[in-house]
Amino acid sequence: MAEKRNPVIKCNKCRRLMGRAEPKWTKAGDIEYYYLQCPYCKTVYVISATDTALRHDIKRFKDMTAKSQGRQPTKKEIQEAQELLRANVARNREIKAQYPLETKL
Repeated sequence: MAEKRNPVIKCNKCRRLMGRAEPKWTKAGDIEYYYLQCPYCKTVYVISATDTALRHDIKRFKDMTAKSQGRQPTKKEIQEAQELLRANVARNREIKAQYPLETKL
């Protein structure tokens, strides 16, 4: 079995390696953010931003995929899961653009 490795993350601003960067979490109103922050120059990289509706849809997606564990999902189930995933990714991008994470250094 192959050993699981952490990805190498390099800051785009200062070009230094971040090492074992653990995602951080914060909440601003209804928006929850998961992000990485360079320990050297403090540049923030938002991984995801979700609101209540998107968190509900992410749970729906997880439930859909868990339901088909151990069996072959139907074409309809696959199509519904793919559409929901596309919508979730698009909504995540919208939220990140509409509500940029403001950090206090």
